Amino acid sequence: MSTTNGNGAVVVDRAGNQPGRGAWLHPAPECLQAAIRRRAFSRALRISGSPDVSGVEEYFDRLEIGSPPRETEQVAKNMSTP
Repeated sequence: MSTTNGNGAVVVDRAGNQPGRGAWLHPAPECLQAAIRRRAFSRALRISGSPDVSGVEEYFDRLEIGSPPRETEQVAKNMSTP
C-alpha cells in the first residue's frame, strides 16, 4: 500500500514497485483493524497525522469475497512529497 500523491491516502501496492517507504500487513481484517487502532501506518510510513485507509479497507473487503490472499501483503508505501 502506499500514500498517493501526498494526500495521505494509503493504498495497496501488490506488485511492490511503487516508490517510497513501504509497510507490510497480514491480509486479515483483524490485523488491519489492529494496525488502524495502534496507528501503525503513521509510524511505519513515518508520516504525521492519520492517513486515509479506506482504500485498504475496501481491498480487505474484496479479499474476504474473492481469491485467497498471499501470506502477507505489502500494504503501504509513503509516496508523499516533501
